[in-house]
Amino acid sequence: YFLLFHFQLPFPMRVLSAVVPLAAYAWDQMEPRPAMGGIARTPAGDKYGSRHSKPESDVTKSGTWWADLTADQQRGREPPYVPPKTRTYDTSIPRQDGKINVHLVPHSHDDTGWLVTVDQYYFHEVFYIIETVVDQLLKDKNRRFIYVEVAFFARWWEEQPEERRNATRTLVNEGRLEFINGGWCMHDEAAPHYVEMVDQTTRGHQFLIKNFGRTAVPRGTWQIDPFGHSSTNAWLLASEAGMDSLYWGRTDFQDFNVRLNESRLEW
Repeated sequence: YFLLFHFQLPFPMRVLSAVVPLAAYAWDQMEPRPAMGGIARTPAGDKYGSRHSKPESDVTKSGTWWADLTADQQRGREPPYVPPKTRTYDTSIPRQDGKINVHLVPHSHDDTGWLVTVDQYYFHEVFYIIETVVDQLLKDKNRRFIYVEVAFFARWWEEQPEERRNATRTLVNEGRLEFINGGWCMHDEAAPHYVEMVDQTTRGHQFLIKNFGRTAVPRGTWQIDPFGHSSTNAWLLASEAGMDSLYWGRTDFQDFNVRLNESRLEW
């Protein structure tokens, strides 16, 4: 199953989504094991000294938040998760049965005008997002980032010296900085005429081709914020623009419930 989780945080930090392929959700043993978000699932009477009197199944489902424990309660217990000593993860390991394969996808979501003007967003927030992303990508080859709104990126690009541009081109060529959607903005799908959808997408892609070559042209769309989606948009971006995939974050609740009840969330 492919699910898209879009966490709505205060602008501009709505940058983190997780695309989570749930490969095989099977427990191969009944040991307490970590869960997403730092939860330690602790059945009653286990080695962590749970004081719960509920049935094991109920306690396992509810879990215990490690962060909610006091220092005295944490003392002498094994934390639910300990990162590698090198802080480096081996992402080349193939999918393993009995484990959840989680992909964290850091990406931008910078509205080209919403609560304040485009200039205010750029000068107060977006400029610093792009600056710090490029700096951090250059420091560590294991890092990746997806950028969406070409209107802001083009403005930042025009202000950069050639040395900075060449470093950014290297990030794009190595696939560590990737453009997705690639339009001038993330257009709405209800109000605009299809001509405007085509024009703004074309403008963004022309900028990417001019400055990074055709390898930078996005292969997938990233329509995570429009309130509702249209078949016209899917046709334009998938069939006509040659996109391989379409991601969105707002499904009508009636459609979602029907698909959920009929096991049709994957299609």
